[in-house]
Amino acid sequence: MALRKLTSLFIIVSGLASMSVHAAEVQGFDISNWQSKVDFKAAYSSGARFVMIKATEGTDFIDKRFSGHYEGATDAGLIRGGYHFAHPDLSAPEQVDFFLKHGGGWSKDGITLPGMLDLENSKGHPTCWGISKSEMVSWIKEVYRSSSYSSHVER
Repeated sequence: MALRKLTSLFIIVSGLASMSVHAAEVQGFDISNWQSKVDFKAAYSSGARFVMIKATEGTDFIDKRFSGHYEGATDAGLIRGGYHFAHPDLSAPEQVDFFLKHGGGWSKDGITLPGMLDLENSKGHPTCWGISKSEMVSWIKEVYRSSSYSSHVER
């Protein structure tokens, strides 16, 4: 399991005239049912602070290891969230509903990350799921705008 670094910019505005930018790196990783045994405490000791855990795929696959991974991550002190392996050739609202019912929710508890959408090519499907770049962008926007998801992640 390789740790990944996410770089984010924190903009601090002091007054109206001056602005400074600071970069920060946070290590984390993603896992799915393909990783049957994960040493979350060792990952935390190695610097990981978050993990994204596969919850669902399409409209009918529930990752059987999601609950165990979620509990293990929580016990190790990692911030964690679920991700959905998307099938852009299927209904966005149906996938959002499926994801929310099976681990994709979010709460204001300080340790749960909003859901993540995993978009990648899949064996047996055409490149980019057979849709154009603009259709893909529209599909992604539809996922976010889906009333069932956006209402669960609004602060």
